[in-house]
Order: sequence, then C-alpha cells, then structure tokens
Amino acid sequence: MGADMISLSDEADPEFVAWLADALKRFHDLVGWYNAPKHICSGGDLRGIAFCCPPVKNCPLLGALKKINISPKEFIERKLALTKGTPLEPGDGTCFGSLAWCCKITKPCFMRDAVLDRHGISPDEYMRLKKRLAEDLLKA
Repeated sequence: MGADMISLSDEADPEFVAWLADALKRFHDLVGWYNAPKHICSGGDLRGIAFCCPPVKNCPLLGALKKINISPKEFIERKLALTKGTPLEPGDGTCFGSLAWCCKITKPCFMRDAVLDRHGISPDEYMRLKKRLAEDLLKA
C-alpha cells in the first residue's frame, strides 16, 4: 500500500543516496504525505479511504469497505469518532460538514480550502492529518 522504500543497486553512489534521502525528506515535509494514494474512486489503494465521502451512493468505496470488513455505517461512525476533537472535525461549508470527508489536497476544492484557511491548517498539515486518519481507519 504505497512505496515506503526505494531500492537502489549495490553500486549506487553514496553521495547520490544521501542526496536522494534528503530530497525525499524535504518533499515529505513539503507535501505532508509523500506517497499519498489516489482517491479510491480513481483506483487508489485502501489508504485512500481517508479522502472518501460518506457512502451515500454505489461507488468503489463499498468494495474497499468489504475488503477491510467494515460496513458503511461503521465506516461513518469510525471516521467521525477518529476526527472528533481534531483539526479535521470542523467543516461548515464543505460538502458533508467536516474535513473528515474532504478530498486530497491536490484535488481543487474552494470549500475545503476556505475551511483550512479559516482554521489555520496548512495543506501539508492537512495531508499529515489525513495520513494519520488513514492509518487509524485501517487498523484492525
């Protein structure tokens, strides 16, 4: 579920390895989640459930929930419980009233971005919060 490592040949230049490690760390710090998945509805892996709306229609989320053995009702309850009291809880003016249901930062959304601005949440912090949400949702 996402690349957490890069494999290099045994003959890789140590200076290049150091440069690459530093570049990846800087990229991660900039974006908040360097290997974030695509949305489930765009073919992303299971971590993409952090970006899903409530399951109100027939969509790929339903198949993903079956894979992790969670009912749609349980998904809604867990996602709301995991975001309660966190910066992802607010969301007046968003599609479903909470940043919990909002999409990936790379998908343009003026409603999500207005809430992020209003609450002083940077795009990279938003993605770090979504990464944590994905990890918590996928815990057995």
